[in-house]
Amino acid sequence: MGSLDQWQCDKFHTLVRIGQCYSKLDKYENAQRAYEKVVECEQALIINKDSYYLLYKRAKLYFKMDNLAKAESYIEQCKLKEPRYFKAECLHGMIELKRFERAQKEKQDKNDKTKTAEKDKEANKKAIDREEPKITQARDYFNNVLKSDSLTKDKEKKAYIGLAKCKELEGNLAEAMLNTRKALNINPYDIETREKLALLYIKTRELRKAIHQYKLILKDDKTNARIFLEIGTLFIFLNQFLNGQRYLE
Repeated sequence: MGSLDQWQCDKFHTLVRIGQCYSKLDKYENAQRAYEKVVECEQALIINKDSYYLLYKRAKLYFKMDNLAKAESYIEQCKLKEPRYFKAECLHGMIELKRFERAQKEKQDKNDKTKTAEKDKEANKKAIDREEPKITQARDYFNNVLKSDSLTKDKEKKAYIGLAKCKELEGNLAEAMLNTRKALNINPYDIETREKLALLYIKTRELRKAIHQYKLILKDDKTNARIFLEIGTLFIFLNQFLNGQRYLE
């Protein structure tokens, strides 16, 4: 793509990677937002020479977003421009297969729904009743560790991390962060614990605080490519594309 603006091109590929990361984490709403930005970004990239390929890429993105109607619309445009492009044929086949699977699943779900509604309700209640005591027991265990007469720094740190996980599972992210910070106070150089705190900040949408934690990790681990990717991705979501590009290069 020699004639394309390089910054727009880098932004396009960065957004695609973000969408792929969120898809792997099953965070489909976030993935969709990223892919929508990709589609917007593509407008600046299309040239006559490569338009059939970009139409294919757009169809593939909508396929991943599970929007089969738009995926099919773009794949048909792609095939009109380049009838011999075999990848377009393959994707068209995948669209039809997914459409068939979806119809079958909807039919099965409809048949099962009336039969299993009450059973599912009872099963969910039992599952919740089973899990709550487990979290309570785990929390009690970690609190007992903190009360131990033979408490070491390592045990104390692990207990706080365990308590943080319990609070996170209960949906109390503020307490989860508090316990994670207590663990970090014991060992500020623990990269794994600091990364846990960064992830908690992301869950509470405090992205700048998450970036700060990741930057502290890079002070001790300057070659950690995954952390560079995380920082770059967060800057992109803050619409700071130049900073994002700097960390993703």
